[in-house]
Amino acid sequence: MPKLAKPLNFKLSTSTICYSLIAFSMSLIVMFTTFSLYKTNQSLKFVKNQQFTQASQAAHMAQPLPKLLSAITLRQSDTIKSWVTTLEIVESLPALETIINDISSNFFSSEQGNNSFIDLETELSVIQDKLTKLQTSTDSSLLLSNLNVTTKLHSLIKYNDQLLTILENINGGPHTILVLLQNTDEIRSSGGFMGSYARIDFDNGKIANITIQDIYEPDGQFAGYVDAPPGAKEYLSGGEGLRLPDSNWHPDFPTSAKIIASYFAFGNERKIDSIAAVNVDMIEKIIKVTGEIYLPDYGVTVTADNLTALARADRNSFFAGSKQKVNFLSILFDHLKIRLANLDRNQQMQLLEQLFISLEHKEIQLFSWHQPLQEIFDEYNFAGEIEYRDQSDFYLYLVESNVGINKANKKISREVDFSLGVNRTDIEIIFNNDDSESLLDYINYQRIILDPNVTVKEIQYDNQQIEFYKDTITNSTGQTFKQVGFLLPLESGQTKKLTVILNHPQICLNESCRIQIQNQSGLPLTPYKITFMDQTKNIILEKDEIIKFKTN
Repeated sequence: MPKLAKPLNFKLSTSTICYSLIAFSMSLIVMFTTFSLYKTNQSLKFVKNQQFTQASQAAHMAQPLPKLLSAITLRQSDTIKSWVTTLEIVESLPALETIINDISSNFFSSEQGNNSFIDLETELSVIQDKLTKLQTSTDSSLLLSNLNVTTKLHSLIKYNDQLLTILENINGGPHTILVLLQNTDEIRSSGGFMGSYARIDFDNGKIANITIQDIYEPDGQFAGYVDAPPGAKEYLSGGEGLRLPDSNWHPDFPTSAKIIASYFAFGNERKIDSIAAVNVDMIEKIIKVTGEIYLPDYGVTVTADNLTALARADRNSFFAGSKQKVNFLSILFDHLKIRLANLDRNQQMQLLEQLFISLEHKEIQLFSWHQPLQEIFDEYNFAGEIEYRDQSDFYLYLVESNVGINKANKKISREVDFSLGVNRTDIEIIFNNDDSESLLDYINYQRIILDPNVTVKEIQYDNQQIEFYKDTITNSTGQTFKQVGFLLPLESGQTKKLTVILNHPQICLNESCRIQIQNQSGLPLTPYKITFMDQTKNIILEKDEIIKFKTN
């Protein structure tokens, strides 16, 4: 018989087996770590692209390993704890997105079962707890603290906390917001003539009622007399004192808001918690996002370009009790609600972007009697407050008010040439009335708000010296300002120059010189040429600015 081959005899030592198992385990760990890191990175990319469902799925797949590592290390590793918490937050985003979509769809719903604001507050509270834990882990982690994420995380927590404060005030019982609709074609100090308003009543986070009304309705309920302030008294009141339609005369919006609310109280519009002044420009931007709106009842298509022409009533032929404008706005609002409820993701983001731009540019100004809310509005400059931030700065706020009772401002432009010296400052403004169609004259009561220590040496208009009024005003926090006012008529087709010469104590004695310029709500983009010594800067003013120059 042939001999059988001897079987191979493998003898593996214990150490070899251990090494093999360790190598295999390490390869698995590397593989799972690579997979978890890949899915984590993928989830964050999905978040950046606002693909929250995909982000949640990727975060869910990435979680097993960091959770296992967290357990193995007895939750002592701050870096791993941060990893786990981040994935948990990302995984919860679809629930938050669903609530936001519900708000978008049901915000203006007449149904009373909508709890979206309360749900949003609940979900944000959960996320806030996770963000706080993440902050604690990040602050303690040497790795993450070196990645410069701490500051951004602190900001995110702060913003989320402030959003929760807003929601708590809306959800915590009845809350009424008065929305003033301001027409910037007839400029006033807070943005425009208040032709109409909306009252939005919240009840525990739900909209209980929305009414749109003409400003003359509550104004007609007021039988008293309030002396009008300078400027309004001579050129606007007609001897009847200050009335509700003109009560946004004070350049400090929080001050104006309190005055406006007192008139509404006289007109039986009481228990107002917050006030929002919204310029027609913001409504036009909303229509640009939603697209044009056809109103079959009127047989017209409303666009961003024709909104003001269709909505406004001719105040020369206006009579108290007319419902024409209110009916038009109510029907437009009903159609707008439907459009807003059906915005796609891209349109929602466009609308959100326009909202923040409008807040920054004072197309929306906010005031509340609830102190936590007002503190948030003040912090982000949403309150429309005149504010002298640094006493060492040169402060300037140019305020126009159309007292001609017309819509001339659509065709008015201006350019400002500002020359700052150590003791003297010259301001030149070129006004142009380019109205060749309606031939509307612009009657502007111009005000200049300044530091109280500044004195007016001379004012010329069209190369002629003019008289001016000056007094002292305060903002809602008690800061004092000098107010200088005078009348500037500008016929259609005319261009005229205003020259103002100011004297002041020595400024700009430090290494740098700063000029604080506040932008009036409702004015279009305005070119400014600013000169200090041999330095010149050109800006387009669309929001409050601080301009810096070197002094040496």
